[in-house]
Amino acid sequence: MAKKKLDPLSSLREELAALALELDAEGLEFLIEQAKVHRYNMEAEKLERLGEELESKRPGKRGVAAPKVQAAPHFVAGGDGKTFHLVWKGEYKLFGGDEVAQMLAAAKRGVPGLWGWLERERGDAIADLALSGPGDPGLAELAKVLLATFELRKS
Repeated sequence: MAKKKLDPLSSLREELAALALELDAEGLEFLIEQAKVHRYNMEAEKLERLGEELESKRPGKRGVAAPKVQAAPHFVAGGDGKTFHLVWKGEYKLFGGDEVAQMLAAAKRGVPGLWGWLERERGDAIADLALSGPGDPGLAELAKVLLATFELRKS
């Protein structure tokens, strides 16, 4: 009996399902976390395309590209409860819970404290998020989001 040929997407789903049967809990948690981030990214791209399409149809705006709107920084909790994704400027920066606590403590000392922590610990985030220094308005925005989103636990 000939095997039914699947479309590429169905084949990928079958392969993933078969691999999932062989993974331990840690591997499954990792894949789920990555899938959630990817799903979020796909939705954001879809909304961005829709916004650009609507903007291009506005009267008097023909031929003018819509400016890219930068959403405010926000954090998305990882599926394991121990990690957080900073989603901002089209980037997804992964931070451990301990790093978020350290960033929050630094933000409580002010924007220069947050800059100093990022410079020492996460230069990759500075580069990827195109932060220019302690006077960058985006850094103040990030500090504000950290302070509004998280709370330091008393040990």
